[in-house]
This record gives sequence, C-alpha cells and structure tokens, in this order.
Amino acid sequence: MADSYQSAHYDHPIPDVSKPFDLRCPDNTDLWRIPPSTSRANTPHIYRTIAASEFKSARVTVSGPWTKLYDQGGLCMIIDIPGADQNKWVKTGIEMLNGKPRVSVVGTDSWSDWSLHPVVAADKVSATIEMVVEHDHLWVYLLGDDGERHPMREITWWNALPKDAQCKVGVSAARPATDGGELLVHYENLIITT
Repeated sequence: MADSYQSAHYDHPIPDVSKPFDLRCPDNTDLWRIPPSTSRANTPHIYRTIAASEFKSARVTVSGPWTKLYDQGGLCMIIDIPGADQNKWVKTGIEMLNGKPRVSVVGTDSWSDWSLHPVVAADKVSATIEMVVEHDHLWVYLLGDDGERHPMREITWWNALPKDAQCKVGVSAARPATDGGELLVHYENLIITT
C-alpha cells in the first residue's frame, strides 16, 4: 500500500500505512499562513493524490508525546489548484497549547484560521478525526471513545473548488519550536475513501 503514497519534506522511507506507523518530524516545521507575510509549509507529509471531485472521506487516530508549544499531528489535505498562486489546505488533529493537548482544525483559503476543542479520548493525548464531504461541504469531526461524532468545523469553500483541483490527502506532523529535537507522532487506522 505504501507505493500509492508519496511524501513531502520527509527524509525517511514511507511506512506501511495499512498498519500502525510513526512519522518522524524535525523541529522548526509548520504549515501555517497568516497576514501580512507569514507562510510556512515544511511539515513532513505522507499522502495520496486524489481529485477533489472524487474525495469522500479520510480518518485516522493520532497520538504522540506532545511537549512543546504547537506540537501537532493528524490528517492533512493540501489542495492544489492549477493556475492558482497559492494552494489551500485543511489540517486537523492534536495540537499542544498552554500545556495541554487539544484537538485542532486549521482551514486555509487565502489565510489560515484555527479552532480548538478539548480532547475527548480517555488517554487525553490521542484523537480520532475525520474529514467527510457532506452536502457539498467538507466537514471535520472528532470521534469520541463512545462513538459520538463531534462536529468541529464546516469548510464551506470546498464546493467552490474547480473541478481540476487535486488533493494531497494523508497525515502530517509539525514541531514549530526551534528547539526540542525530533517529534515522533503515532498513527493508526488511516482510511481514505474515494
């Protein structure tokens, strides 16, 4: 299965994503764009390329030893639009803020915006997250240990994507801190459907 996946900013072999796997992430990495001029896009990313019009859903469980501010890992979808000056993206998973792991969603159209939700898993360090196309919009859900789907975000600009948009869908990790060394993020049950 790894042969259908590619990687960006990742200097290690692509793992077998059909089994539990880890992603090694160096420090000083991030995927974030805010005005007036901050644009960072050097996170390790393992992905499949899918036409936006064919994407249905993606799901994964993510966990890690979150210690530094903004340590993060989870699902990541980078959307390339032919002829556009910039890509768009959606990322969701665990992110460390104020000393606690939290579930985050970042949606980036022109600029990034960010929302947070408490971790609902009993272990307080993991999350199962899902991106699903519903009613022509992209929805992000957090799945509780009890099976409850917590709606986290509706990405309304999804239905305005051109038909030739391509999505790089998979997992990513980041450690924006410039110290602390490598972050090792763990993933299980990655499922991408078209």
